[in-house]
Amino acid sequence: MNKCKCGEEATCEVFKLPGEVETRKEPLNLCSDCFNKIRTKAECYSRVVGYFRPVDDWNDAKQSEFKDRKNFVVDK
Repeated sequence: MNKCKCGEEATCEVFKLPGEVETRKEPLNLCSDCFNKIRTKAECYSRVVGYFRPVDDWNDAKQSEFKDRKNFVVDK
């Protein structure tokens, strides 16, 4: 089994770190603790009243409404 840079057993393969432009050919092997240190939160945008805004900027009622939405796929 591969080892993390901290010496623990690696459980994650990372091909791109935050801020890197290119994807790595060989993955970085990281333990879950090291992986959680580099992980970044994804920002979710959605459309309200004709323009896109980050969902985190919405008020509590709109965020709750967003969680209750159902997604549909329309076959052509």
